Amino acid sequence: MDVTVTGTAPNEVVSCPDTDVGKGNGNVVLNWNMATAGWEISSLDGLPDTEFTGKQKKGGTGYKCTDKNDKIQNYPYTIEVTQTTTGRKLSHDPTIRNGGP
Repeated sequence: MDVTVTGTAPNEVVSCPDTDVGKGNGNVVLNWNMATAGWEISSLDGLPDTEFTGKQKKGGTGYKCTDKNDKIQNYPYTIEVTQTTTGRKLSHDPTIRNGGP
């Protein structure tokens, strides 16, 4: 399941939508992809290791992990992006909504 992330410095906005993982989908690989040139995903924090495994950066522009989706629960997290030319950092707090088994 792909999650598109965007960032803009003049408005200091990072956009990353809430994500719904449907009921009965089992393990789902989540891929966060930076869609704005000149920006990279620098961190993804707050997702518990018991539910989200294999967290890793994909080059400088992406991030991925596997969501067990084994219970109905909402998981808020923080995604941080960095503008590669200036080092400016922006963050956003979306939620993953799991539908469970």
